[in-house]
Amino acid sequence: MVTCIGSDMGKVAMNILPVITNQQINSIIPNEDLVDNDFLYYCLVSMYDILRIYGGDGTAVPIVNKGDFENLIIELPPLPEQKAIAAVLSSLDDKIDLLHRQNKTLEALAEAVWRKMFVEEAEEGWENGQLGDLLDTIESGSRPKGGIDANLTGGVPSIGAENINGLGYYDYSKTKFIRENFFDAMKRGLVRDYDVLIYKDGAYIGRKSMFGNGFPFAKCSINEHVFILRSNIRTNQFW
Repeated sequence: MVTCIGSDMGKVAMNILPVITNQQINSIIPNEDLVDNDFLYYCLVSMYDILRIYGGDGTAVPIVNKGDFENLIIELPPLPEQKAIAAVLSSLDDKIDLLHRQNKTLEALAEAVWRKMFVEEAEEGWENGQLGDLLDTIESGSRPKGGIDANLTGGVPSIGAENINGLGYYDYSKTKFIRENFFDAMKRGLVRDYDVLIYKDGAYIGRKSMFGNGFPFAKCSINEHVFILRSNIRTNQFW
């Protein structure tokens, strides 16, 4: 299944249970004599940018129609090779999913340890204060007038709130870009190693992450929906 309209256009999912979809979903049923279902899934996932370009061509609301799908050109190796390729990719997906679940467990453990040490067992002599007392910088970024150019597939990544989702998480399919000259003119919102980032407005306000050591990009910025937090000399980024 592929979303075919709106801001989520181009996202792909593989259905394993009987469902009914609405008009925003294109259901694709492969000819199993020619193409492996798993291979087709990964092929469509890899074509996200192409689908976005198709869908944004001359329309106010991004949409990909049935004809666009039928005219897509894909490389199709013999069926046994398709199955072998899909099996490798599926195995990698399983490992990624396992690491994400381990990461959530470790984050929950760290939160529990933090609460025990600094809330439940806080010492009487410890100072109370405001977060602002520990910050050197709190700033958001910006994006070009008129918004992000959805057809721009190069330049400098501009990170929005949708990718502030915990340590080690980043959905590269959601990356948007700004031009180099706009990035060079930015006075704030330029991401540095070990910046703490906070989702500052919207449905998931308060979600956080930390970027560093080239993750998710060696050079990137944030938009106006994200805060960068940098510590002053009274504390440090990891605390």
